[in-house]
Parts: sequence; structure tokens; C-alpha cells
Amino acid sequence: MADLKLSIDVSDAIKATQTLRKVESNIRQLSARVASGSITQDTYNKGLRQQNAILRQTGVSVSKATTMIHSYAKSVLEAKSAQDKAADMSQWFSAQRRRMQMMKESERIAAQQAR
Repeated sequence: MADLKLSIDVSDAIKATQTLRKVESNIRQLSARVASGSITQDTYNKGLRQQNAILRQTGVSVSKATTMIHSYAKSVLEAKSAQDKAADMSQWFSAQRRRMQMMKESERIAAQQAR
């Protein structure tokens, strides 16, 4: 039986993976900047369009690239919003805990003074 040798060029797949990682990183940076207010919504949208163009260069269709870009950008912004809400709740609970401690301390002092 003869040995069969195949050569497969995976350089395009590697390049596409690297491009996708770079696009994801750029979207995370854009999302962080728009969330912090350091760029405008117009600048953010322009950045997303640029990422869309980069992604299309890998052979992804226009509609698929647009869907991918906007879905990922939305999920990044939603995750940031959820983190912010969790931080706000944590601060609120900390403040409530301090208030309760102050009330208990005031009640303890009042009880001691009443004796």
C-alpha cells in the first residue's frame, strides 16, 4: 500500500484567527472608551465600521460581518453595564451596613446613658 502525503496550507486560517482576535480587542477598547465618555457615539460607530471593513477582508460577507461586529459590541457594552450595576449595588450595601452599625452604636450609647 502506498503512503499518501497531503500538504495543507493553514496560513489563511491562522491569519483569519489573528484578525478576529485583533477586531475583538479593538471593539473592547472602543466600548470601554465610549462607556467612559472619552469618545463620542459617532466616533464609536466609525470605529465599528472600520472593524467591519477589516473583518470583511478575511472573506466574511458584509451582512455576516455587520451582525458579528454589532453582536459582539453589544455584549461588551452589556457586560460593562452589568459590572457597573454590580459595583453600584456593592457600594449601596456597604453604605447600608455602615448606617446599621452607626444606628446600633447610637442605640448602645443611648442605652448606657439611660442607666
